[in-house]
Amino acid sequence: MLTATPLLKARVYVHKDYLDKVLFNLGRESLVHLIDIKDDLPEEVTKGVIKPIEVSTRLYRISTLISKIDKIISSLGLSPKGRLEDYESEISNFSIFDAEALADSAERFLTSGNSSIVERVKSDYGEQLAKLSVVLRIIESLESAKMKMAETTTTTIFACWLPRSSLKRFIDVIDRASNGNYAIKYEEPKVYLKEIPHEKAEEKRLELVNLRFYIPKKYVDKVVYALTSVEHVLIDLRDILYTELKEKAKPLEPSPQLFKLSSLSSRIDVVLSSLGLRAPEDIKPLSQPIPAEKINEIDSIVSSIESEVFSILSKLESLKKSMEVASRVESEVASMASPQVPLTETIVHDVKGPLRVVMLQLTDEMTKLQSQLNKIRMEYGDKLIEFKRIIEGAKLVEEKKLKMAMTDNVVLLQLSVSKEKVESLLSTIKEVTEGNFTYREIAP
Repeated sequence: MLTATPLLKARVYVHKDYLDKVLFNLGRESLVHLIDIKDDLPEEVTKGVIKPIEVSTRLYRISTLISKIDKIISSLGLSPKGRLEDYESEISNFSIFDAEALADSAERFLTSGNSSIVERVKSDYGEQLAKLSVVLRIIESLESAKMKMAETTTTTIFACWLPRSSLKRFIDVIDRASNGNYAIKYEEPKVYLKEIPHEKAEEKRLELVNLRFYIPKKYVDKVVYALTSVEHVLIDLRDILYTELKEKAKPLEPSPQLFKLSSLSSRIDVVLSSLGLRAPEDIKPLSQPIPAEKINEIDSIVSSIESEVFSILSKLESLKKSMEVASRVESEVASMASPQVPLTETIVHDVKGPLRVVMLQLTDEMTKLQSQLNKIRMEYGDKLIEFKRIIEGAKLVEEKKLKMAMTDNVVLLQLSVSKEKVESLLSTIKEVTEGNFTYREIAP
C-alpha cells in the first residue's frame, strides 16, 4: 500500500444474548479484522479470569448440514439466494433441529429418483433450502469467529483492528445490534518513527491522486484481481453513499463466491484449531481467480479431513463425559466407607476395583484417539495451512467488492494512487475492461 491506513485497536465487551447480532452486522459491514483474544489478553486467559470459547458441537453439525444441503440444491439446479440484509431475522430464529429435519425430508423424497417427485421437492422445498444454504454459511462464519473470543458468565470479549475513519460507524453498528449492552476500549497502535532530515522527508513524500472509476459490472471480477499488480488504496464508498452519492448508488451485495470462500475458510479454521494448529498470518490477495475445479477439490479434501476429525472429537467428548461420571461415582462410593461399619469398606473395595478398570480403559481409548488426531495433524497440517492461504487470499479479493457501489449495471470504485502510478493503473484497467470504462479525479 502507498500509505498506512490509520487504525485503531478495539476491545469489545458485549452481553452474550446480543453477540450473534453484533457479529452479523459487523460482518455485513466488513468493518473489522478480529484478533485472537488469547494473544490480546494472555494473562487474563492464563489466570482463568476469562475463558476462551472452544469449538462448539453445533459448528460440527452445521458444517455437515451445509455439505448435505449443497448437494440437494445442486441436484435441483438451484443456488444460494437472497440479499444479506434479509437474513438477520432468519439467523435469530434459526433452529439446527428444524434445518436438519428439512434437509432429511427433502433427501428422503429425492432418493426415489422419480422425476415428478424431484419437481415437487423443488417446488415445496427449493426456496427454503436455497435460503437455508446462505443462513448456514453465515452462522458457520459467526461460530468460527467466536473461536477467537473469550467469555465470562454473561459477557463475551473480542478484540479487533478497524480503520479510524470507520469508528463512528463501528460504534453505531454495535450500539444498535446490542441495544446498548456493550462497552468498548480503544488503543492507538504504537508507531516507531525514525528521524530523517527535513529536506529528505520532503523528497520521500508521495503525491496521491484519487480516481473514481465507472465500470460495467461484468468486468468487476477481472478488475479486482488485476488491481493486485498496482500499488493502491481502495476507498470504501459505503462511507460516502449517504452523503455524496445518496440514492444514486447502492453497495454491492456479497457474491455467492464470497459466501463459498468464507464458509470454506471458516471450516479450515475449525479443523486447524481442532488439530492444535494456527492459521497462517502471511495472507496476500491472489492475482488470479481460483478455478472452480480447484475450489471443489479443496472443498472435497477438507470435507474428508473434517469428517474424520469431527468423528474423533465426538468420540473423545463422549469418553470424557464417561470419565467424569466414573470419577464422580468413585468419589461418591469412597465417601460411603466408614471404619465403624466394616461392611461398607468391603462394598467400597468391591466397587472401586471395577471402576478403576473402566477408567483405565477409557484413558486408553482417549490416548488412541488423540494419537489418531496427531497422525492427521502430521499428514495434513501443511496442506491445510496452504489451503487456508489460497482460500483466504481469494476471499480478500472478493471482499474488495464490498467497498464498491453500483448504479444500474455500472460499478463505482475509487482508488488512491501515487501520481507516477496513474498511467500504469489506467493501462491495467483499460486492458481488463477492453476500454469500457470512464473515470474522473476526486478532490481529496
